[in-house]
Amino acid sequence: MIDLFAEGIESMRLPCSWGLLILGVGMSIFGRRRTLAVTGVFVAVAGLVAFARFGGWWFAVPNGWTQVALGVGLVGLTAAAYRLDHVISDVALSAYASVVAVSAWIPCVGPHLGDLLNSARLDPWPHLGGTIAFMVGLTIPFTIVAAVGSAFPGLASAARHPTVVRVGSTLLVLIGLLFVATWFDDVSSELARRSTF
Repeated sequence: MIDLFAEGIESMRLPCSWGLLILGVGMSIFGRRRTLAVTGVFVAVAGLVAFARFGGWWFAVPNGWTQVALGVGLVGLTAAAYRLDHVISDVALSAYASVVAVSAWIPCVGPHLGDLLNSARLDPWPHLGGTIAFMVGLTIPFTIVAAVGSAFPGLASAARHPTVVRVGSTLLVLIGLLFVATWFDDVSSELARRSTF
């Protein structure tokens, strides 16, 4: 499990992970008002959706109308969460952004994740812990941001400035529009092509 955690951390630097990480960064910036809740939900849902994908229970990388629907949902939920400014809307957006991110993500497959992927289709349950360890390693920047925000409330209050929240929401909307235009799968494929573990 430690090897998968380390491989997840190493995957952060590879272009294939950037699609997932960019959505996570947008959500992290947008959710600065509720850092712990937003980050916790994003990481937990990412781990569960990755487990479902690796076990064969989740649809493949979205394309066509599926991608358009995911993009419209992301743009709509971002706009709603921005206007409502409520913990429930931010947490719902975080969960949805995590589903969108992991659904469109083409993972960089290193030796330990490769072993997990080969075994998870046949017997997924023993690999739940390993999948979550990999996803926690991959999403460690968001966990660190949440911890820093909790440990230093003065820093967290500066990050809640409306301009910071606007930047995060703009990033989420731009990614949603890439989905609506059905270009995100092309971007993910190109990032995966440029990655070597």
